[in-house]
Amino acid sequence: QHLESSNADIQKSAIALINALFQRADPDKRKKIHDQLASKSIRTVILNNVIRSTRTVGVEMAHQLYVLQNLMFFMLQEKIYTPVDPNDQQAIKDVTELRKVAFDNERDQQQVISRRQSHAEDYKKLGFQNVMNPLEDFSTVPPGSLALSNMVYFAKNHAENYTKVVLENSYRADDHDLPF
Repeated sequence: QHLESSNADIQKSAIALINALFQRADPDKRKKIHDQLASKSIRTVILNNVIRSTRTVGVEMAHQLYVLQNLMFFMLQEKIYTPVDPNDQQAIKDVTELRKVAFDNERDQQQVISRRQSHAEDYKKLGFQNVMNPLEDFSTVPPGSLALSNMVYFAKNHAENYTKVVLENSYRADDHDLPF
C-alpha cells in the first residue's frame, strides 16, 4: 500500500525499508522476501506507481531502486553457479520443451522421418554444443541452471518471439548458431 501512495517520500521510505529488511534477513527469510518481490503483482506496483508515475524518479529513489535490483540479482547468483545435472528429469523435459516450441510446428509440415537425427540437428540450430545431450552445456558454471531457466521462460511465455528468433538465426547461410 505504501508503494501505491502518491507521496514520493513514502514510496522511497517503503523501498528503503524493504532493502533494509532484505539485507538483514537470514537466508530463508531473504528467499521468501525475494519470492514475494519477484511476483508479478509487486513488480507491477513498483513499475506503475514508482517508476512510471507522473513525477520523475529522484536521485534517492533511483538509488533505493538500484539497491533493490542488486539484492534481487544477488539471489540469482546461486543459480548461475549451480550446474545442471544431465540426468535431472525436469531439466531433460525443459530442453525437450525448448526444441518442441521452436520446431514442432515446422516438423508437422515437413514430416521428418529420422527423429533422433532431427533432434540433434534441432539442438545444433538452437546453439547447443553437445547435440546428443544438450544438458552437458549447462553442467559447467557459469552458465549453470539460470541460463536454462531463462531460456525455458522465454520459450514458454513468449513462444512466438522465441520461435521467430530461433528460425531467423538457425537458417542463416553463415552457419550462425542461436546466440543464447
